[in-house]
Amino acid sequence: MSAIVATPQTSFVGERAASIARVSVRLGSIDVSRGFTIAGMLLVNAAGDFDHVYKQLAHAAWDGFTFADLVFPSFVFLMGASIAFSLDRARTQPTPRRTLWARVFRRTVLLLLLGLLVNGYPSFDFATMRIPGVLQRTALAYLVAASAFLAFPRAVTQLGIGAALVVAYELFLRVGAGPGAWLTLDGNFAGAVDRLMLRGHMLTPTFDPEGLLAVLPTAATAILGVLAGRWLHSAERAAPRIVGLTVAGFLLVAAGVALHPVIPINKSLWSASFVLVTGGLCSLIVAALHGVIDVAGIQRWAVPFRWLGQNPIAIYVLSSLLTTTFLAIVIGMGGPAPATLHVWTFEHLYLPLAGCPETASLLHAATFLGIWTAIAGFMERKKIFVRV
Repeated sequence: MSAIVATPQTSFVGERAASIARVSVRLGSIDVSRGFTIAGMLLVNAAGDFDHVYKQLAHAAWDGFTFADLVFPSFVFLMGASIAFSLDRARTQPTPRRTLWARVFRRTVLLLLLGLLVNGYPSFDFATMRIPGVLQRTALAYLVAASAFLAFPRAVTQLGIGAALVVAYELFLRVGAGPGAWLTLDGNFAGAVDRLMLRGHMLTPTFDPEGLLAVLPTAATAILGVLAGRWLHSAERAAPRIVGLTVAGFLLVAAGVALHPVIPINKSLWSASFVLVTGGLCSLIVAALHGVIDVAGIQRWAVPFRWLGQNPIAIYVLSSLLTTTFLAIVIGMGGPAPATLHVWTFEHLYLPLAGCPETASLLHAATFLGIWTAIAGFMERKKIFVRV
């Protein structure tokens, strides 16, 4: 994390007039959207027992879609929306172009390093350490989307780049594969690339859901976020902002669902239909929150999500490290059944309390969510915002 800064809190509600201040748009609906994403991430990643979770809190095994599958693309989409605010504001000021490019590369490197920290902790065994990961994929998608934003200012050009990335990726998936094999876990070209480049450093021996080639469609998701952010940033009145995002969201979801029989919705492959459906859902969510929070000023209910959304990278990294710590600490070594601290707390605290393993697993995750929300609230009150 590059810096911890203490700054005065900007008004959360923003102007309710037809034209809303640009910064308040970003700090309202975008921050709360990020908060929803971090909350979803904690509910998915901090399960008490990953063998017993409710269906919507587990990723689809291959083809298909659950709530858990929306978390990561939401994170990427909102990162893209932030690009439209931060880099556009800097671009309109007398800032040298090399300074903007240096900022992009610096953030990319920091995200990559944080991702390796999360993967390597606590042993840092570089011989077998997993190299791909959520932050690594996010970093590379950010690099592509931010570069497209700086190099090609026109929205239509950025949209064309995003579409080209998805089409190129879908063509790559079919390289060297027989009919239908590109859709399978072991037959797709993305897995072949990872086995060639990252053998011994993947989540599984044959495939990694955060592998190298799928950076292309992930960057397209980020570009969709850039376009959504540009629309929020540029439209003069509230009604066009909301209607535009809503119509775009429905069209994207409809296109993804229509494409599903040909190219299945698949989070692990980050398929074209997955890009469309998740981009559409994210647009609809941002449109709804923009209307409720920034325009109507109904925001008190969303304060905890704002806390989480103001320090998303810090909460993600620190919560991941804490979860790994619980999984690494072994207790009861002298007894007949030693267990990690994570397993022990689940079996001795949550399972007796809830009875049902799935409910106990959700209660465990909800506890983590409550703890990190409180920490995020403390950081907000102390005006501590971690910037990467």
